[in-house]
Amino acid sequence: MGEKTLSTQGMMQIFNDLYLYTSIKRTRSFREFEILNYLVISDFSTCKPLIGWVEYIGGILYRANLITENIPGMNFNDFLTSKDPIESILVRIYENIGSTIAKMHKLSIFHGDLNISNIIVNTENYSASIIDFDKSYYKKNIR
Repeated sequence: MGEKTLSTQGMMQIFNDLYLYTSIKRTRSFREFEILNYLVISDFSTCKPLIGWVEYIGGILYRANLITENIPGMNFNDFLTSKDPIESILVRIYENIGSTIAKMHKLSIFHGDLNISNIIVNTENYSASIIDFDKSYYKKNIR
């Protein structure tokens, strides 16, 4: 009784999507915009960045946003839980996901948060696209 408990909210919930500002080129949205442009130019299957902006709040804080084109399909997590896919279709999707990840690595991009919610599966041709590159970076010799 009377014990204090600490909530396990993420830091961004506490700061209401504010981030630490060091320079415009080091902001997450700027880096993600650059990486997405590089991937799109390299014919990699991802969302095309349309517009991004950084709002300097003051001191060491900023707020940022990025708008991208929509990719048709659904994230792989939702696909797996909403359907009962045939094994041969799953094998095809797994192969497409593997080759997409391999291509990303050949382009020297390390995805800092790759999970099944960041993989979009086109439900018509079962191709795979990868999204959410805000924690990603160029890494030489990743291949």
